[in-house]
Amino acid sequence: MGFGTARVLALVVALPLLSAGTVLAGAPPEAACEGRQLKAAAKLCKSLLGCAAKETKKPEFDRASCALGAEARFAGAWDRALAKAARKGTQCGQQESAALAAARVRTRADGLAAELTAGLNASDPADVALRRSLLKGAGAYCGGALKAFARDAVKPKREKLGRQSGKARGKLLRSAERAIANANGAGVFAPALDGIEIIVDVDILAAQIDNAFAAPRVYSDRIGFTNAGDSRLIGWTDSVGRFQEVVGTRDADGLPTGVQFLQQTGPEGTDVIELDPLGRPIGATAADGTSFQLTWLTDTSALL
Repeated sequence: MGFGTARVLALVVALPLLSAGTVLAGAPPEAACEGRQLKAAAKLCKSLLGCAAKETKKPEFDRASCALGAEARFAGAWDRALAKAARKGTQCGQQESAALAAARVRTRADGLAAELTAGLNASDPADVALRRSLLKGAGAYCGGALKAFARDAVKPKREKLGRQSGKARGKLLRSAERAIANANGAGVFAPALDGIEIIVDVDILAAQIDNAFAAPRVYSDRIGFTNAGDSRLIGWTDSVGRFQEVVGTRDADGLPTGVQFLQQTGPEGTDVIELDPLGRPIGATAADGTSFQLTWLTDTSALL
């Protein structure tokens, strides 16, 4: 059978819809509070990456103060969510302090900002414009993805979550490709920056925050693997009865950090697609034993 890059990427970007646990379909009693917490995290993630974007444009910009302001607003929303849940006689799924919760978001957002600004030539306006655009786009997508998770925490509906995430994902991909093309036209080439890679990085970031703040959600046919030692991250049955599995890595807390393989098993056997750290296919083995390897020559071309 053939394996198209589009097919591989369609599976890769399903990662943000995955939670690291399994529950029955439906929202738990604390879901309303979790939704408010995730909305607060959405605003914080967008703001933190926005602060980084402003610093990229103006090195003298006080990014630390910008981040502190965003975290203060997050703390207010977080504490209000806890208080409202208490008044209603329920609890939020995540009871930690606003400071600890903000640190979870900040650590991941700062890591992504560092990736997107690595190797920046601050004296080159075209490179500065590229990094600023990518940071703003990543922030908007992070906010959008977490807002989608917030709505899903209250009213779980996989199809709606997929549509909302897909719309935001497409917007980021288009803006990133446009920014990279403009930079290339100005003589700026940053091989490590790729629209799909950025999407996957933000997807993982958003999924980690969702897993940290909200009860995991699974939709009838979707299975989350909770064992920290299990390399399988998620599994589901597709529309034609094949079982799909995402295999990857986890951090010390058992949360997903990356994707290594995509597997599908049907009556004809198991097909395996291997991915590199950038989420690109580098090899595949079909159920009938047919296999191939891909060597990426540039960001857009590969040797079969």
